[in-house]
Amino acid sequence: MYCVNNTPTTNCPNGQFCDGQRMLLYVYKLETDELVLSSNGTFTRTESYKYAPVDWAASACGALAYKNSNTTRQETGGWSYDATTKSLYTIIDNNGGPGLETFTYRKNEVLETKGNQFILKDEYNTFEYTKK
Repeated sequence: MYCVNNTPTTNCPNGQFCDGQRMLLYVYKLETDELVLSSNGTFTRTESYKYAPVDWAASACGALAYKNSNTTRQETGGWSYDATTKSLYTIIDNNGGPGLETFTYRKNEVLETKGNQFILKDEYNTFEYTKK
């Protein structure tokens, strides 16, 4: 980020040497992640996120303001569990559109189960869920 006339910008003005400061330009946080595995083989996953990018018009150098935005995303589909490989398989119906291209397949490794909790791992993240 650069400061020009007390206004923050991500662009260094032409012809100037700018020594930019590193600033947090947005906040992205997973607020809730609820997974419902029904006994009939269907599932619903609802995630809500907080996303807060910089509000450049309301910001000043040294005092960045952020726009708060909350987003909810829901996935539905089918699931199965393979106890031998400890794998949870899901097929996600992406908005119920026609054709196979609207489905997503996921394999999650079940790392641990104890009591009313289980931990899933996909290729990118680890998720911990609690049975309600």
